[in-house]
Amino acid sequence: MVRFLKVPFFETDEKGITAHSFNFEDGDFVRRGDTLLVIETSKITLDLNAPANGFVRYLIEEGEQLTVEQEIAAVADDITELEM
Repeated sequence: MVRFLKVPFFETDEKGITAHSFNFEDGDFVRRGDTLLVIETSKITLDLNAPANGFVRYLIEEGEQLTVEQEIAAVADDITELEM
C-alpha cells in the first residue's frame, strides 16, 4: 500500500510555501512519525512526518515552491511499489 503526504492547509493567505530540507533519501526506510521534510512560509517552519512505516520517495525537489494539498512524498510498504 502506498500512502501520500500532502502539504497541509494553512488558515492564512500564505502563498510562498517552500520545501526547505529533506531528512531522508529516496528509497530509505522510515518509521511512522519520522520527520521526512521541513516546509517554510514567511511566518512558520513546519516538520512533516511519515504517515506510516515504509519506504519513502519524494515527489518534489528541495527548494521547490509548493501549493496547499500538493502531494510531496509517498511512503510504500514495499519498495517495489515506488516507481523510482
